[in-house]
Amino acid sequence: MTARQLEALIRISESLARMCLCDEVNEEHIRQAYELFQHSTLNITDMQGGHGGGGSNQSSSNTEMINLIETFILNRIANGHSVSSQKLMQDLNAKFTSNVMAVNIAVTNLIKKGDLIKENNGKVLKRL
Repeated sequence: MTARQLEALIRISESLARMCLCDEVNEEHIRQAYELFQHSTLNITDMQGGHGGGGSNQSSSNTEMINLIETFILNRIANGHSVSSQKLMQDLNAKFTSNVMAVNIAVTNLIKKGDLIKENNGKVLKRL
């Protein structure tokens, strides 16, 4: 691992801590950052024609988790209702503790699909 990669892991760990509204980075944030780093480097290797050692199974598992989280969100927020973005993220991160990145991807996907919209400068998410 290069110094640049280690610095990236530190920044990712700090970002994960902030997403969980924690003042300090803990071991779980570091573990999640490392998993994200491994997954992203496997994806890059796969895109470049290399063999990441089972990356496709991991991608399939991640896709299933993202779909599960999307379904959970849609079931949690009734059509036409709004929820605090911060509260939703806290609830999702508590329920899916080891899948912080999947939670973020699921929310982003629902916004891109038009199932959710951001209101009040992103402080509120509304289900359409």
